[in-house]
Amino acid sequence: MIFVPLPVMAAGVSFDQTRVQDLKFGLVCGSDTDETIAAPDTATGTVQVRQDWQKIVAETQTIPLVKGLALGVDMRPVAPRVLNNVRITVTHPPFIGSELTQDSWTANMTPKGSNLNFFEFEHPYEFVEGTWTFEARKGFRTLYSVTFQVVDPALLPQLAGVCDGVSLTS
Repeated sequence: MIFVPLPVMAAGVSFDQTRVQDLKFGLVCGSDTDETIAAPDTATGTVQVRQDWQKIVAETQTIPLVKGLALGVDMRPVAPRVLNNVRITVTHPPFIGSELTQDSWTANMTPKGSNLNFFEFEHPYEFVEGTWTFEARKGFRTLYSVTFQVVDPALLPQLAGVCDGVSLTS
């Protein structure tokens, strides 16, 4: 077995440069879509289907805890590789009234276009500040890991309102 070290981009960010050619992370504006897919390893049992207009609107690892905002990671695999059944895991402080500290689902990654995965703050039990980590794995190999700090929105007023006026349906 060959060990490939994960280079560090910034504190709390690493990725496998033999598999990942582009990595972006930060704040994503949520969507009011009801379109979901099954994700039994999440608190709700589903994840939202990403809308075409959704993207990272602010590259940051510090996310204000605001209903409708999301933290996310977008990556492209090294071409021409397509990565199917990538396991996305979000590790977070325990949800309110629960001991749940992880949500996970599978996604497919292509070298063209966006492969954005995100966690949107929607339900009151999800409103927990602290360290949140996004990790993508293909088999036993970590593709990327990004650590976020989710904080009181009063600490980041310039980001807390970044999605104000953004259409949640267009």
